[in-house]
Amino acid sequence: MRLLQRLAGLFILMMCGAVFAPGVQAAEKTYAVLPFSVNGPQEYQYLSKGLQDMLSSRLYWKDNARPMAQLPADLPPAKDLSPEKGRELLARLRADVLVWGSVTVMGNDASIDLRVVDAKGGSWPQSGTVKLDNLIPSLENISRKLSAEAFGRTSSPAPATGTAGAPAGGGGGKGEMVNAMNPALVHNEADQNKQFFLNPQFRYAGDAQSEGRMRSQSLPFASVGMIADDFNGDGRRDCAIIDDTRVYAYRFDTDMTLRQVAVYQAPVSLQNLRISAIDLNGDGRKEIVVSAVRITSAGNRDKYEKYEPRSYVLSFDGQKFTLLKHDIKYFLSVINTPPRFEPKLYAQKQGRQKLFEKGIYEAIPTATGFDLGPRLFAPDQANVFNLGYLPQPDGYKILVVDKDDYILVFTDTGERQARTDKPYFGSFVGMFEDMMPEGFEDEVLMRDKYYIPMRLTTFNIDGDDRHELLVNRPISMAAQFFQRYRYFPQGEIHSLYWDGVGLNLVWKTRSIKGSVVDYGVADINNDGITDLYVLVNTHPGALGIQNRKSIVLVYPLDLSSTSTTVGQEFTDEPVSRLHQE
Repeated sequence: MRLLQRLAGLFILMMCGAVFAPGVQAAEKTYAVLPFSVNGPQEYQYLSKGLQDMLSSRLYWKDNARPMAQLPADLPPAKDLSPEKGRELLARLRADVLVWGSVTVMGNDASIDLRVVDAKGGSWPQSGTVKLDNLIPSLENISRKLSAEAFGRTSSPAPATGTAGAPAGGGGGKGEMVNAMNPALVHNEADQNKQFFLNPQFRYAGDAQSEGRMRSQSLPFASVGMIADDFNGDGRRDCAIIDDTRVYAYRFDTDMTLRQVAVYQAPVSLQNLRISAIDLNGDGRKEIVVSAVRITSAGNRDKYEKYEPRSYVLSFDGQKFTLLKHDIKYFLSVINTPPRFEPKLYAQKQGRQKLFEKGIYEAIPTATGFDLGPRLFAPDQANVFNLGYLPQPDGYKILVVDKDDYILVFTDTGERQARTDKPYFGSFVGMFEDMMPEGFEDEVLMRDKYYIPMRLTTFNIDGDDRHELLVNRPISMAAQFFQRYRYFPQGEIHSLYWDGVGLNLVWKTRSIKGSVVDYGVADINNDGITDLYVLVNTHPGALGIQNRKSIVLVYPLDLSSTSTTVGQEFTDEPVSRLHQE
């Protein structure tokens, strides 16, 4: 009898412990989001998969809610599902929650109709009409509501901490706090529920001596471009910087001083456009490829300039430059192309009436120059300078910068999907877009100038299969009134990612004084830490353009603990840790 009483008492204690023990976690739920039904012009059909991916990622809640690993191929269209059929499909999928819906696009308006059912019979319809530009923020709000109703999520994850344990972000207000991978970077301005290292009202503010940013000394020339790579095979990176007619080799000393090692003087009739690096012969050493043009006057007016491609290739042995190829009659640039996204050199001919002839071709090295190899698949608007590829989990996006510096996004089949709502880059390196017809050289004609955009730099910060895009966002009051204004007094480096509908902001630098010229991601000073480097021309004012100098800014990045996916705000870990100097 006593034994039975003891066992009964032990059972009661165990039941009480199961009820009241802290930290006991409910079983993780699974959910399925179906492709959206899209009613509207053909150009918006990409929203079907894009909205599905976005909503699926936003509903993720670590250890509580996760999407199904794979959906069957024979799913019924979302437009054919009623709540009753939705529950039948939910039972078939053996998931806990099913989400489907439609979006109707009419002009600049988008109407959203969303249906959600769970295995217990619950249903949460959501609908509304918003401006097309506000579609993503609206889905953010909807995803939060669904997460609360379907999974019981009533609060945001615990805030992360910033530098030295202090809260990341300033200014009052509640909301999730975030880390950045460097204290000089501002994280995810697009999410209004998060705080920032820098108050977004002070967008143009920035401390040149802020922690997390280093700078070189001023170099006595205005630069055009820069690349940091291993040019002589010793495992260390050197910096190759170009101005209008010269190529400089620099190396960082331990005190962040750039020490000049060599200089190459091209013919003064040339204008350097872009510098690239690639191993052309497979010997483990990167050759330096400079795309350049020869400028000649057409007729009696110097302003009517003619441009003829005259690119050249150099090698650098750690001490001096050697000219390998010259007088190459192609525009040249290195592009990371699918399917492996490895760098390849591409060439393009000059057009007869326009600056570029259609067709971008792989450049095949010969003894003295290059032959044209296979043609690269690219949209009609693309040229060898404005084209890039953004790897994605299900393939890639094709990126093209239009002549007004907006980024166009295409599918891998060439279908246009999106255009950024603001211009980027702001390069000052330009050429007249049209060729002057014979016999019109002395006429007073208005000619448009084409400005070569800065390189489309993509990189993978968090180790997943989705890459981010680095761009410069120029800042100038004068540019708001003069469309072709090019000498920007400030800039910001933005990191963008494809969120299923458009390119969205992940993080950005604080404002940079001066005109951004080039940038990249590499261990530029050979200290074992990956850096974001930015080449800047100083801005002495509109009347002092000829006195510009060059500076290299370095932002050390700590990428050692990136364990989350960029863009998934509902995660419990920070995107990355701060690098402490």
